[in-house]
Amino acid sequence: MRCTKCGGIMFLEVVSTHEGVLQMKKCIICGRITDNLTEINKLNPPPPPENRGRKPNHLVREIKLKPISRRKVKKAK
Repeated sequence: MRCTKCGGIMFLEVVSTHEGVLQMKKCIICGRITDNLTEINKLNPPPPPENRGRKPNHLVREIKLKPISRRKVKKAK
């Protein structure tokens, strides 16, 4: 594999810990280090915060400000 920064050859460096194994590619010439996760994110970036399953703040505020129904008020008394 070639380095995208300088065009040099990259070799595989494997780091293993008690949590797991991380495979990183390191360039011989410039010393640039990349791992598979950053490469995947560059090819297919994660969605913006609005589309990650959370509702935007303005929608959350609208839900909180809805009036309480009469049924809930009667049960609370």
